[in-house]
Amino acid sequence: MKMTKKQVQKTLKDLKTGLSMTLAIILLTQNAQPLQAQAPVQGGIEAAALAAESADPQPALEAAEPETPVTVQEKLLEVCEANESIIDAEKCAKHLLGMVMTESEARATAVGDHGYAHGWFQINSLYNPEVDKACAEDLECSANWTLNRLLKKGYLKYANWAIWCHNGCGINKYYVPKVLRKAAYQWDKPITLVTADEARALALK
Repeated sequence: MKMTKKQVQKTLKDLKTGLSMTLAIILLTQNAQPLQAQAPVQGGIEAAALAAESADPQPALEAAEPETPVTVQEKLLEVCEANESIIDAEKCAKHLLGMVMTESEARATAVGDHGYAHGWFQINSLYNPEVDKACAEDLECSANWTLNRLLKKGYLKYANWAIWCHNGCGINKYYVPKVLRKAAYQWDKPITLVTADEARALALK
């Protein structure tokens, strides 16, 4: 059937109206979707914020602060400060440091006197059988023993003589000047405390 011009125009108008309505429905549907999705998104943000607040920041802080190694100087100063007889702890620690440097060059595993002298202060087991190797190689233990021996030899009144007796009273006249020289030179140059076990482990690498 052949359509008239008016019928054609009406049909085109109806088609346009229908397309417009369809397009409007599509646009309304698309605009509504983001509004429906807002609730779960908001909930996710709040949950993330709560999780961030409850997180423990402690591990990050701990990782940022490495431990400072203990020095030989600090340990010797502790020994002198802990001894009630000592008046000038720093002077005492310097003397002990000079002895350590002279005897072993600050090595816990040092051995001398044909295998009889051990550790930091090279304590001779023949003359001092009461001191075992473990104590001789431990800085705190051997420093306490050495300081007590110095005190018995009159350290408070005759410091040089007491130090001299560590190497044999009156045997080597160069011992005390060497101790004092090494103490003055090394005191302000921190020496990291390396234990006997640590030294042996490093030697195996």
